[in-house]
Amino acid sequence: MKIGVDFGTSFSSAAVCINGKVQYITFGQDQQFRTAVFFPDRHVDESLFSLTVEYEREIDNVIRARKSRYSQQLSEYEMRLAAVVSEERKMAREGDPYSPREKEARRSTLIKPRRFADEEMRQAEFNAIRRRWRDQQRESIAQEGLHVRQATGVFGEDAIDALYNSELGRIFQSPKSMLGFKLEQPYLDIVTSVVAQILAHIRRAAEQQLGTEVRSVVLGRPVEFRGSGASVDHQAPQRLLEQAARDAGFTQVEFLEEPCAAALAYHVGEPAAHEALIIDMGGGTTDVAYATVGGNAAKPVIHRVWGKGFGGTDVDVELSMRVAMPLFGHGNEHGLPLYAYRSAAKVADLSRQQAFLKYCIKRVVEPFKTRLEILGEKGATVRLNRDVEQLKIELSDDRTAGLSLDFIEQGLAVHVEDVALTTSAQGLLDKLGQLLEQVRNELPEANPVIFMTGGMSRAPYVQDCVRKYFDRSRIVLGDASFGVVTGLAQFAQPFVAADPVQEEKRMTQLSERYARAVAHADESAALYQNKVDDFERQLQVQRNIFAGTKVAKYLDLLEEQVSSTHEANQLAGWLPHGDKFTELEYFEALVRQDRGARRYTSLANVPGFLRHEFEDCDEDSFRSYADELRQECRNVYGWVTESREIMEDQPGFDDFFDELGSWPDEVVAKKRHADLALTLFDNLYEGWQRCQKAGLDLLQMANYRTDDFDPTL
Repeated sequence: MKIGVDFGTSFSSAAVCINGKVQYITFGQDQQFRTAVFFPDRHVDESLFSLTVEYEREIDNVIRARKSRYSQQLSEYEMRLAAVVSEERKMAREGDPYSPREKEARRSTLIKPRRFADEEMRQAEFNAIRRRWRDQQRESIAQEGLHVRQATGVFGEDAIDALYNSELGRIFQSPKSMLGFKLEQPYLDIVTSVVAQILAHIRRAAEQQLGTEVRSVVLGRPVEFRGSGASVDHQAPQRLLEQAARDAGFTQVEFLEEPCAAALAYHVGEPAAHEALIIDMGGGTTDVAYATVGGNAAKPVIHRVWGKGFGGTDVDVELSMRVAMPLFGHGNEHGLPLYAYRSAAKVADLSRQQAFLKYCIKRVVEPFKTRLEILGEKGATVRLNRDVEQLKIELSDDRTAGLSLDFIEQGLAVHVEDVALTTSAQGLLDKLGQLLEQVRNELPEANPVIFMTGGMSRAPYVQDCVRKYFDRSRIVLGDASFGVVTGLAQFAQPFVAADPVQEEKRMTQLSERYARAVAHADESAALYQNKVDDFERQLQVQRNIFAGTKVAKYLDLLEEQVSSTHEANQLAGWLPHGDKFTELEYFEALVRQDRGARRYTSLANVPGFLRHEFEDCDEDSFRSYADELRQECRNVYGWVTESREIMEDQPGFDDFFDELGSWPDEVVAKKRHADLALTLFDNLYEGWQRCQKAGLDLLQMANYRTDDFDPTL
């Protein structure tokens, strides 16, 4: 089996093409992972960890507490903001208004608390619990006198988490960016070994998912490796990457330039032939290809390629220098030299990181000295880099954002406006402009469609720069994360048309499986509806009994939450909008529940017997349609949680029923009548409890059992 691997500066991914359908390799729950590896000093078997009921309860409690804390912080922020606004209005009325700069300075001290989604908080707490479990296991190993070292590392976000947890070991991030630099042999050996470890991790994940041995790979490579621009030997980085791949267990290694891979992915979905300019802008490199794509040709025709070693990490460094490093003394006469701060910001450069650590900070004044000491601790620069990267993402969408550095100093934070990002990105845009001007000059008459992919393709300022040089071209935004790896997988396993008879047989089997899956979903939906009907019957009875009491108000609220949950189940795809699922509605349900966009990313994923429903849909509109369905599903899970919390916050009725239950003893004189009254009370109370339980049990998703079964595969 041959796979395609996009070994990226910031993130890496892999995919395989089977019968013309691209299947992405998953790493944990994701289809890509941060290109980082942590080598711990001791080994704990992570497969032994399980999320117990107690852990789930702990996670729920933490989420509830964090929501409460957020509400309190938001209230305090709004009060402080109101006080600032009130003071400004007072000064204006008195004829001495604040200037715009003074207003900006006053408000810059206020940082609006960030609201985290339930899923984000759940994942963070899950990671914390797993880290705590890992610590307990390591302590147990230490007590038993066992000293087990593992040959391979911890990868992706787990590597960063291990670093945050102050585990013993070393972390390496973005090793691809070092392949093109002229390094001393010890550093070169380290980088090559780290790359081999990451590629071996990818190969193992592919073998586990595909159930077969994987020894062949098509690796993407930039047109020009970062740092190799002035090198005499431009093939040296590729040789290092090939050696690392062979060390990782691949026996057959091929390379395809990344913009050519993206061109192939775009080509497959285009019915009509046309000229296209493929722009792949990632974390470390920017590549461009001019090609003829689409139509009946087996593959695109690549006419020219261009490439330079710059990308999104350049913006990260500049943004860090502008908003973070001043907190450590950058720009202060008693701080460190400029080179030291820039070295600290370049987390992927091993030699620059070592240079930063060697600087003497004895003469640096406080508070910068203490902050620099903490920044020099293991992994602190990596953590700062990730926080700055997140700030970059937020400022691409919002006018302001906050950077909190509590891990350096409690309460250390800075309020940042989007102009900081614009300024930090200017150097990158200048380089991109020079590259695009070169392309434009070499294609003076061309008016190609612009196909953009890579992580930086979504940045508005990058898109604006492209429009400046190709103002007459239509821009198509491809998959920012998987445009390259899709083409690599398609190049690795070219599609061969199936035998018509076998294809018809396969489609018949697929249609039958799909019908069975729809029927199964209908059965589950019917069971849920039966529970709703039963609740409504009980509700009507209890309403008549408790009319005019506070219990009746509770029942009204419970009915409202059950109705809201029913609507949420429809939007999440667990319940049909009518009596039964239509074929299209069930397909939309599958897309809604496709967490992480693992299966439905292209029109090629639509079953043949449903293709007519998407006749007027192109790849871009299908991706937007699928993303909207998945987002709807994510949103409504919060509705259900909110409904449960609303009912949990309602007062109990123990006092009401205690008072009601004491009535027979106080009022009824004859024992026979008292016993009868107590029996009536017991029946009344049991009826109330059954109705309440029936309603609360409906405040959840009506999940029909899928076991990851997908009838379209």
